[in-house]
Amino acid sequence: PKVSLPDKFDGMCTRLRDFLNQIRLIICLQPHRYAIGFNQVSLLGSLLTGPTEAWFAPLVEMASPLLEDFPAFLTEFESTFGRQTDGGLRSLRSIPYNKVIAQPPPTPPNFTNLPAL
Repeated sequence: PKVSLPDKFDGMCTRLRDFLNQIRLIICLQPHRYAIGFNQVSLLGSLLTGPTEAWFAPLVEMASPLLEDFPAFLTEFESTFGRQTDGGLRSLRSIPYNKVIAQPPPTPPNFTNLPAL
């Protein structure tokens, strides 16, 4: 399915949770496009601006191994830009990311057999 891309992320920690949730949703809804870590990191990296883009550029320039390992990249990204201000940011390291992508989407409910109102 087509999914809208989130606004570019500039490092504002109050937006981090929403931004990363949108990235995860895109990856989960388009698993063939984002099946490997490099594609997942590239998606996220293409949506960075300002200080986050400045942080990301050296990783690309030196061909960092983080570009191939999305969970490790998220750990570094969260530790750099995920300073908690409201206590509501859930740690991305606790999410079994590869398992989420490998699972097929749930079957939608069948509403055709419901009685008419």
